[in-house]
Amino acid sequence: PPVELELPDGRKLNVTGRIDRIDRLAAGSLVGVDYQTGSSFSFTEKSRIYDGGRRLQHALYAKAAEQLFGARVARAEYHFPSRKSQNHRAKYEAAQLRDGMLLVSTLLDFVANGWFVPTNVPDDCKFCDYALACRTTVNQYGKVVSAMAEWSREADGDAIDMMRLMRR
Repeated sequence: PPVELELPDGRKLNVTGRIDRIDRLAAGSLVGVDYQTGSSFSFTEKSRIYDGGRRLQHALYAKAAEQLFGARVARAEYHFPSRKSQNHRAKYEAAQLRDGMLLVSTLLDFVANGWFVPTNVPDDCKFCDYALACRTTVNQYGKVVSAMAEWSREADGDAIDMMRLMRR
């Protein structure tokens, strides 16, 4: 069943999903673990914890786990148990997770305001199911070409400015 999460501004958000694993530490706090089958390439210091608003799962899972299990989440982890990713683990401590729900709230504000800002990074479109709708293509050299991403890179306005701040 859905879990109702409270956002920092008091709004409620119903979420559903499955947390792969929750560990309870000796002190009683929790560790949420999500197993990833893909590459760990984008889970680096450079991409930061939320990868510019592209990665939110660990923040949502941490908040849901705290509510479901009545304990504080000490950290969230992504495990990459593949040969290619060499069992890489991306770990995010509780202090790093504290702004996650604020980011979710900000992204929901975009939608509430009718701001559907496209990405400013064409490679974001590489695996998107809706690339055709945005006229995204892959050229003969394997480079992703996205008119919408190019527009977003050059455009002005409040929504674009907010998106740029998030992506830093």
